[in-house]
Formats: sequence, structure tokens, C-alpha cells
Amino acid sequence: MKRATVIFVELPERLWTTWPQDRPFAALAGDAMSCERRIRKGVNLGRERARYTQLCSWIELSALQLLHEGKVQHSFDLSDMAADTTVPLYLSLIECLQTYPDLLPALRKHRTFWEVVLSWFEPRQREQEGASRPHPLGKTFFPPGAAVHEQQEAFNRITPKRLKAIAPELPDDQLTPFADLARRKAAFYRAAHGRRSGVVEILATRPS
Repeated sequence: MKRATVIFVELPERLWTTWPQDRPFAALAGDAMSCERRIRKGVNLGRERARYTQLCSWIELSALQLLHEGKVQHSFDLSDMAADTTVPLYLSLIECLQTYPDLLPALRKHRTFWEVVLSWFEPRQREQEGASRPHPLGKTFFPPGAAVHEQQEAFNRITPKRLKAIAPELPDDQLTPFADLARRKAAFYRAAHGRRSGVVEILATRPS
């Protein structure tokens, strides 16, 4: 039996710019960000959405391959944490951030692909078209430099007090666990930024 997990993979700049050999992460991420810009403008939405999904999948699979081959020194698997509820809690945190974008005001100018796609569909259409639903993790690749630093700064600001003020509907017993997970993520991104690395987040399965 398998269970879902979320893995944060740190990719040193050397790997980011040179691997995979046929088209490295830097080029794949650049292609994906070009898709994002075209989607924001409403250009060939269906085709660009499909292309973006393929690019993100290739980035994630390539990062996972490096991890399995022992070529990555730093990673963080949420399922390694003691509580069995950690992964569902993290996915709920990401969903909460998509519902309450004011929690991360610094990131609002960088609306993710999935948020942009959702803005093009009426609620009724969203229910009918599974492809229009957001990826559970939101955006999953962050090139070395500003993108990684931005994630670190943003998640470091998530506290129980801030969650309560901006998302008052959240149950009180979720506030501290959400903030603790956000702090763990911020710490991973802080270390990656200090080593000038990029980060890829992967939703995967592993034996239970």
C-alpha cells in the first residue's frame, strides 16, 4: 500500500544549469515561466496549460530521479515527520494560501499558473472540468536566487496570529500546526538560498 508524500528537493546551481543534459532545469523553468506569461494574457489557454503541465511534470520527475540516484545532498520528505497527518496538513495549508492570498502579499504579484487558469473559468465550469482544478502544491519549481528567497520570506511570516487575523474561519486547532509547517518550509528554503540552490517540490507516493 502506498501513501502520498511531499518532497522538497534542493538543486545546486550546477545541476540547475546543466542537468538534464538534453535540456537543463534552467531552460525548462524558463519555458514554463514563458507559458505563465502567455496564460496571463489569455493566449492559447488550452495549449499553454497542457504545455505548462508537461514542463512541470518533467521538472519534478527529473528532480526525483536525481534524488533516487543519490545525486542530491539536501532534501526534505514530509512523510519522514512523526505525525501521519503532516502531508494532508501541508496540502491544506497550500489550499488555505490559495483561498486567502493576503496571507502571502509578497507573492500576489506572482500568481501561479493554477490560480491564473482558475480565473478563466466560471464556478460551474470548474466543477465540470477536472483539468481546471489547481495542482495540490500550486507552483512547484523555484529557480536559484530571488524565487527561493521569496518563498523563505513569505512562509516565515505565517504565524498563528496572522492566520487567525486573515483567515478567521480556520479552526483554532489548525493554526499552530500550519505555522509550524510553514516555519519548517521557510527553514529549508533559507538553507537552499544560502547555498545558491533552486528548489523543486514533488507530490509523490511511497510505500506505507
